[in-house]
Amino acid sequence: MNTKIDIKVLENEHLLFFNEYVELLVNRLTHANMTLERDLGNPDWPKNALRLKNNMEAFKNLVNCAFNLESLEEDLIIATADTINKDALYISNGYRTGGGAYIVDTNIPISNALNVPKDMYMLVKRYNEDWKELDPFEREARFHIEFIRIHPFEDENGRTGRLLLNYNLLRQNIAPVIITTDLEEYYHSYIQNEDVDGMTNLFKIQSTRENEVIYELFERYNLEEKSELKK
Repeated sequence: MNTKIDIKVLENEHLLFFNEYVELLVNRLTHANMTLERDLGNPDWPKNALRLKNNMEAFKNLVNCAFNLESLEEDLIIATADTINKDALYISNGYRTGGGAYIVDTNIPISNALNVPKDMYMLVKRYNEDWKELDPFEREARFHIEFIRIHPFEDENGRTGRLLLNYNLLRQNIAPVIITTDLEEYYHSYIQNEDVDGMTNLFKIQSTRENEVIYELFERYNLEEKSELKK
């Protein structure tokens, strides 16, 4: 499976293509995230328009940080969730201070609110230190499953986690991952069963597919650019 891309080279030497691809990725990932959470609705409705805007802004902020930060930081995680939730009624900034014992409509247990700061600190520490030498997709799978099961925020934990997944992959010069609705059953079962191997494989397959998308788009971009030069 080929998931390695020269996205830093694209950014440095083909900035126009890079910017167009990132804009497309932001739109596709936002749409996939909101569809997966069953709350896309009619984008013309004011509430959903704001949700779309905030999700797009959150990922654009992460992309801007992707090639400048060497590690995953808690402040960035919190800022991402706060951006996604900033127009949601009754949702507080930062880590949750209450909530139930399970993810809504599941039997998946989540961290007690009092333990969230400690659990997140340890998760980020393991990611940056203990898991640093793991296969990158296994590292992301471990982080993602544990992040969702900690459920550190009052709302939008799934979307925040999937944005962080792609931020982490881009930082490592690896093609991003989009979880589409046809993969929803597998994705949720891997979280439910803490199946790191299954999630690792899912991320690897989707990253390979996205790598193909990038190169197909780049090929078309080159052809169009050459065609313009001939005119």
